Amino acid sequence: MAESFISSDQEKPSVHFIFGVKDIDRTGDSMWNAVFVGEAILDPEFNFSKVENQQFLFDFCTDLENLDFIVPNSADCWYKKFVTYMTSINISTNRR
Repeated sequence: MAESFISSDQEKPSVHFIFGVKDIDRTGDSMWNAVFVGEAILDPEFNFSKVENQQFLFDFCTDLENLDFIVPNSADCWYKKFVTYMTSINISTNRR
């Protein structure tokens, strides 16, 4: 039965988390139209320059990597890569 399931690295599902979007405006089209995603309504209160928001994203990525149901080394978080890069060139980030 195990042969029935896909195990290729290329066939892993991807999940994307988006921050700073308040809602999606789907007016003007049918909800059954799979091609029309809608228009993002940005959250004017979202501010990534705040230290606590940067720390939240860093912690979110770390927590995600440590979940039991996540394939080891499969979480890809751009912000952690950014912090690593900035640290490597001796530029401090706003993280606590």
